[in-house]
Amino acid sequence: MFYYNKSVKTPLRQYKGQFVYNISTANDGISMLAFGKKKGEAETIEDLIAVLQTEQVVDLSFIKIEEDDLKKIALGVKEKLIGIESFSATGDLTFLENFPNLLEVSLHHSEKTEKIWDVSKNPLLKEITLYYAKSLKNIDGLFGSDIQKLIISGEHLAYEDKTDAPIIDDISALESLVNLTHLEFFTAYNGAKTTDLQVFASLVNLKFLRLARNYFSFKQIAWLKSRLPVVENLNADFYFLHQRWDDTFWYAIYGYDKPDWIQEKPENDIDKYFDEFKSLVEFYEQNPTPPNT
Repeated sequence: MFYYNKSVKTPLRQYKGQFVYNISTANDGISMLAFGKKKGEAETIEDLIAVLQTEQVVDLSFIKIEEDDLKKIALGVKEKLIGIESFSATGDLTFLENFPNLLEVSLHHSEKTEKIWDVSKNPLLKEITLYYAKSLKNIDGLFGSDIQKLIISGEHLAYEDKTDAPIIDDISALESLVNLTHLEFFTAYNGAKTTDLQVFASLVNLKFLRLARNYFSFKQIAWLKSRLPVVENLNADFYFLHQRWDDTFWYAIYGYDKPDWIQEKPENDIDKYFDEFKSLVEFYEQNPTPPNT
């Protein structure tokens, strides 16, 4: 049995259309995703596809569903499909090459995914999100695509993920993404830091960049800021936290060689990090060679 819920989209996804079909093999699965405008049941995949075919375009969101069933449903409406979001596990993503009208892909459980599919097969695709992409090793499928937003993380959200971050040895595919404006790229230390710095520096159309706090050193982040001066989120501090219960202020400083968390109090002299960062950015504006460490 398949349960579906045709729901009004959340504001974050509403640019594509008005409705999304939430699909699950558990009746309680769809209730967590959205407020229903229309609910129903389908005995078979064929019955469900028949319901979806009545729509002009289809945006699908999956939870508690097998990967093979997910693929069959999506392929059943492949010419109509404009968006796919999955809260169920996905591995081999080559099936996504079948959807010429796809605008967005958001996969929340990509633990088994090792490589990006050939994104050039989706000429209209604008956004890709891969969470829990702990096994991801190859992003060459991104070469030459027109995507504008890319999020890759080894955790369920793009925060400071160290131990479970994917290790991608070659990120040169990013250089070809000329329309990329938003990048959240959480990968583990792979040793090719100078090369990776130059790749990120080439993304001159970026408006927002978020990297794992320990991806580069403090100096390397300052160098990157000197190359991408208007990009948001490249600062001395990676994260700021106000603990309301004791009214304390904490900072995570960018760079694997700086404190994860440091409390703002006189003896810690938080301002020294911001002053040092500013000086380093000014220095590297005149020195285009990225630091090795």
